[in-house]
Amino acid sequence: LSQTPIPFEQAIRALTNNLLSQVQVDKGELLGMLSKTTIVLDPFVDATSGEVVKVSRRIEELILEEGHKNFSQFTLNRVTSDNLRNAEYVMSGTINFSNYEVADSTKNDKYYRVSSSVFHKKTGKIIANAKIWLAEKELDYTPVPAYKDSPVYLKDRRIDSLVTTT
Repeated sequence: LSQTPIPFEQAIRALTNNLLSQVQVDKGELLGMLSKTTIVLDPFVDATSGEVVKVSRRIEELILEEGHKNFSQFTLNRVTSDNLRNAEYVMSGTINFSNYEVADSTKNDKYYRVSSSVFHKKTGKIIANAKIWLAEKELDYTPVPAYKDSPVYLKDRRIDSLVTTT
């Protein structure tokens, strides 16, 4: 994956291909011999607040689109209780606006970084991990309605664990 910030759509597609290629390696020779492997996609959250923001939905759309296009051996779905029950893997991720040191500059600049991991549901083992920097400095960081309507949303241990994992 690119270590320099790249355009949003290109970045998310590269992240998806990297992660799903790692899942392919984990599945090894069994891939294609069994029925499709199900991966559920947890909403990507802001690494600082734990909120699901609107850009998260666009990230999910691109991951689903890229996965369906290039990895037909996987069934990718957004997480629901039914989908989670039938899934072998779970993909989750965070979005973080943080310092990025530009190689040809003496100053630090901030960019969005998307980090994601895929873990095996039964074992809890992380089998894929990737991060990528986004060139865009303006993303729709408005919380989705469920978070926007809450007066206070506290970041909990699950979010802290997710940030550490991704």
